Amino acid sequence: EKEKWRGFTRRILYILAGNLCNALALNLFLTENEIAAGGFFGIAIVLNHFFYVPVGAFVLVLTIPLLIWAWFVHGWKYVLNTLITTASYSLFVDGSALFLHRVTENLALAAVCGGALVGLGAVFYLQGESSSGGTDLLARLLVTCRRDVSLGTMFMIVDGAVILASILVTGDIELGLYAAISLGVCSYVNDLLIHGMNKAEVFFIIPSGDPEPIAQAIIQGLDRGVTSLSGRGMYGHEAKQVLMTVVKPRQSHRVKALVKEIDPAAFVFRAQANEVVGEGFLDVDAG
Repeated sequence: EKEKWRGFTRRILYILAGNLCNALALNLFLTENEIAAGGFFGIAIVLNHFFYVPVGAFVLVLTIPLLIWAWFVHGWKYVLNTLITTASYSLFVDGSALFLHRVTENLALAAVCGGALVGLGAVFYLQGESSSGGTDLLARLLVTCRRDVSLGTMFMIVDGAVILASILVTGDIELGLYAAISLGVCSYVNDLLIHGMNKAEVFFIIPSGDPEPIAQAIIQGLDRGVTSLSGRGMYGHEAKQVLMTVVKPRQSHRVKALVKEIDPAAFVFRAQANEVVGEGFLDVDAG
C-alpha cells in the first residue's frame, strides 16, 4: 500500500513538472512571440492573431474527443490521468499567464528555449504515464499504430502539419520557420532524454584463432568485461567464439588497436547503444 502511494505521488510530481515546463515555455517564450510550434496550443496562438483565445482552455476542449480514442487504446486509468493532466495544464498555463510574460523578443532564442522546455515537459508526462492532451496525446495514439516511428518523429509529423497550417493562415513564413526550429529542438530533446544520454559502443569480435588473448587485453587494458558467445560459421561450418564487450565511446579506438595488434585477421563490427545500465556505466537504480 505504501508503494502504491509512492508511485501515485511520483506520477503526480511528474505531471506537475510537465505542466510547469509547458507553462514556462508558452508564457515566457512562445505565445507573445506568436511562435506556433505545433500542438493545439499552436492553433490557439494562430487564432490569437484574430481574437483572444485562452490557450489552456482551448487545449482542454479539443482534447476531449481524443480521450475517447485513448480509452480503447490505453484504458480508463490512462484517460483519467490524461484528463487530470490536461485540466491542470489548462490551469497552469492560463493561470500563470496572469503574471508570466515573455522574457525576450529574440525569436531565435525564444524558439530554442521554448522548444527545449516543451520537449522536457513531454518526457515528464511520459514518466508520469500521462499526456498533456492535444497533439501530444494524438502523437502517442498514432505511435501505437506505427511502432516503427519514434515518438519524437511523430511529434514532428503531427505538429509540422500545425505549423504549415499556421503559415497558410497568417501568411508569415518567418514565424513559421522559427516555429519549425522550436519543434525540431523539442523533438531532439524528447528523443535524447527518452533514449538516454549514457551512450556506449558494443563491439562484437570474431577471432581468427584463440580468443583468450584479445579478451584478457580488453579486461586488463580497458577494465571492461568481455562475454564469450558460442557461434558457428555457416560457410565452413566451424565452431566460433564471438567476443562481446561494451565500452565508452572514447575507448573505441583502443579496442580496435588492441584487436589489430593481437589478431589482425579478426572480424570486428560495432553497434551503438543509447543507454547502458550496470556496473561501469549507469547505476541500476538510476537507470
